[in-house]
Amino acid sequence: MEAILQEMKGNVMVLGDWNAVVGESPEDDCVGKFGLGSRNDRGQKLVEFCKRNRMMITNTWFKHEKQRRYTWKSPGDYARYQLDYILVKTRYKNSVLNAHTLPGANADTDHNLLVVKIRVALKKLRKSTLRKRWDKENLKNKIVEFANNVDSKLAQVSPILTNEPDDYWQRFKNVMKQEAEEIIGHSIGPVIKKPWITASMLEIMDQRRQWKHQTTEEARHRYRKLNNKLRKVTQRAKEEWWAHRCEEMEELDKQGKQDQMYKAINDLNRKNSRSSISVKDENGY
Repeated sequence: MEAILQEMKGNVMVLGDWNAVVGESPEDDCVGKFGLGSRNDRGQKLVEFCKRNRMMITNTWFKHEKQRRYTWKSPGDYARYQLDYILVKTRYKNSVLNAHTLPGANADTDHNLLVVKIRVALKKLRKSTLRKRWDKENLKNKIVEFANNVDSKLAQVSPILTNEPDDYWQRFKNVMKQEAEEIIGHSIGPVIKKPWITASMLEIMDQRRQWKHQTTEEARHRYRKLNNKLRKVTQRAKEEWWAHRCEEMEELDKQGKQDQMYKAINDLNRKNSRSSISVKDENGY
């Protein structure tokens, strides 16, 4: 069962007759203080199961009269027990609004019906279309070959017996596109929104993700430690990236390539339109 739970994603619920008593003793994020009775051995095993799989027992978290907590009574109503439980992933704890039994329900069973009320927010998934981008780095290396092939292809095309500008434009566009796909090609992989991210930062992110949803004190300590480390590494990499960009623009200005410098500034403004950018001199002004 645990192997199946590990493979399932999203808000997974497990419910049924566990024949276990978890009792009224709270336990981390797994068991609340509104159970019933004293915990037995099978109840302890259920609690350990919830801890391993990061699940909560919903009908121990809401304050109700004891007649709305018990799920089974012995013959002759000698004793009443809470044996049925509904388990929900701890990650979705806030979506559970209430959980209790219905002792007056007319059902052909010796157990009381157990219900849980949850709030489900369905997310609309938008299918994104992958936009092809020309490989600009390859264009820099093959610009001469590309220009020569375009000139050669345009010279080979038979002249069009019309003076319509649209016809000339269509011929030129088709030749340019065909040669670009054959020589330049498209860039592989997504566009990096934050270019200062390094491989070491991604490795720290993966390590941090392993401890994110664990509730033990050791897991919280490791998560905070990795999070602080990632923040420092990110800040240092970001500052170095901006310093390198500024040096590039200063070099373009010294070489008299103001057009390329302004283009680089515009590219940076488009990429960081949501954040304010300030360039300081060596004195901090």
